Amino acid sequence: MNEPLVNILAIFTGRQESPHSLNLDDLRVGSFFVFKISYMKYLLLATMLLISLNSFSQSCDELMEYVKSKSYGTTYHSYTSTAISKVTFYDLTIDYNRYYFAVVCFKGNGYSCSEYIYQVSSSTKLYYSMNYLESAGKAFWEYIQPYNETLNCAPNFN
Repeated sequence: MNEPLVNILAIFTGRQESPHSLNLDDLRVGSFFVFKISYMKYLLLATMLLISLNSFSQSCDELMEYVKSKSYGTTYHSYTSTAISKVTFYDLTIDYNRYYFAVVCFKGNGYSCSEYIYQVSSSTKLYYSMNYLESAGKAFWEYIQPYNETLNCAPNFN
């Protein structure tokens, strides 16, 4: 990239990274044309970035449906618990990264329950499965609730 273009971009973007000062001799028609094209590319790139970020932001319900549709879960039912109906664990690979989720179904009135999704660690399923029969509530508080703020999709029990 030539120096006049670097100077103009540094002034336009408000960054002071260029050690050179803007020289009026550098504002030739050719440089201005290159700046105009580069500015258009910059705007196009910024617009594409904003659109892609918006498409990645999902609601908690959309995330839960996506996780359920892309992975088989392992469900642990808690018939004797007064608060937790079941917990289903999912593991999902996205762009070569492994993610672990727990969908907790809190008991409501009758047979209904309210589902909430937590992003958990790889060992959470193992620890929960070893302890939920003794007390599903205690296992939830010890192994799942600490991940409450990872996605901000779960209720805050304060």
